[in-house]
Amino acid sequence: MYAPVAPVLRSTLAGCFLFCCGGAHAQVYETQGVVRIEAENCTSTIARTINGVTYAWGADTATPGYSGTGYLDSAPDDGTVVTAHWTTTSAETDYTVNFTNPGTYYVWVRGLAGSETSASVYVGLNGASPAAASLAVAEFNTWAWANTAAGSSTRIAVTVPTAGTYTLNLWMQGAGFAVDRIVLTANPNYSPEYSADFWRNQNIYQIITDRFFDGDANNNSSGLPNYGPSNGGQAHGGDFKGIEQKLDYIKALGVTAIWISPVVKNANGDYHGYAATDFYSVNPRMGSLTDLQRLVREAQKRGILVINDVVANHGSTWVDSGDTGWATFKYPPVGYN
Repeated sequence: MYAPVAPVLRSTLAGCFLFCCGGAHAQVYETQGVVRIEAENCTSTIARTINGVTYAWGADTATPGYSGTGYLDSAPDDGTVVTAHWTTTSAETDYTVNFTNPGTYYVWVRGLAGSETSASVYVGLNGASPAAASLAVAEFNTWAWANTAAGSSTRIAVTVPTAGTYTLNLWMQGAGFAVDRIVLTANPNYSPEYSADFWRNQNIYQIITDRFFDGDANNNSSGLPNYGPSNGGQAHGGDFKGIEQKLDYIKALGVTAIWISPVVKNANGDYHGYAATDFYSVNPRMGSLTDLQRLVREAQKRGILVINDVVANHGSTWVDSGDTGWATFKYPPVGYN
C-alpha cells in the first residue's frame, strides 16, 4: 500500500486522528457550475498512521506564492507514497460543498512538490474515489495547476448525481505535497491560468447572432426600427434563444467555443451589434440579460465556451453628448490623417 519511493510494501494502519482545520469555515457553494476553494479553509482533516509514522495535512505559510491566508501540506515529507486503499489509510482533508447543479465536475488542484515522489494527491467525493483519482503536478519547486495524473491527458472528475451537500476529499499520495487552491468546474474546457495555447487549441465558431436562428419571434421588433428578414441590410430576428436551441448541433460540429455578436443595444436596429448606443443594456432584439445568462450556462454544460465580442473604441453615430468638445467632431475621413 505504501512505498518509500517506488515499490509497494505491505503494512497496517496503526491508527487515525480527526482534527478540525484552523478557524470556523462555512460550507462552500457551487455557483453556475464552478466551485472555488482555498485549501486552508477545510472542514476537517484526518491524520493516519502508516508503519508507525503519523501523516497529516496541516496549514503552512513557509513557501511564498500561495493565495489566501496559506496552504495545506502533507507531512512529514519522508518520501512515502501511498499506492492503494488511500480512502481508509492515507491522511485526509475534507471540504463541505453544496451543489445546486448536478453533473460531472472536473477537478483542478494548485499544488507544490519538491520532486516527482511528492507530486500527487488523490481526490474523491463522500469518501469514494473515481476510477482515475490521482492528480499530479508536472513542475517541481513552484506552484502549478494540475487536472490529470502523471503522464496522462485524462482529466480527473467527480460525479454529483443530485443537488445537495457533499464532502470533497483529498488524500495524501506523495508525502510532502502541498495544496493551495482547488477548483471544481462543469466545463471541461476550463483553464485556471491564462495561456495563449489554451485558445490556440479551441475550435471557435463565430456567430452573427441576428443571422443564426430565430428562437423567439416576440422580440423581433422590440421597439427598434429596421426589421426586415427579406432585406440584407436589416435585422432578421436571430437571438440568444435561437443559439441556445442549436447548441447540440454546434457541439456535434466539434466546436469548443462560440464567438457571438456584441450584445449591447443598437438603437438604430443595426443587426451586427457594432453600433452601440447604450453600453449598459442588452440588445432587446437579441433577448434579455436573463436569456444571455441562460445561453452561457447551457453552453458551459456542454463544454462550450462563450466569447463576448466587446467593442470599446467606437459606438453608433447616434450617440450624442452635451460635452463642449462634441460640437467640433468631424465625421471621418474629414480632419483625420
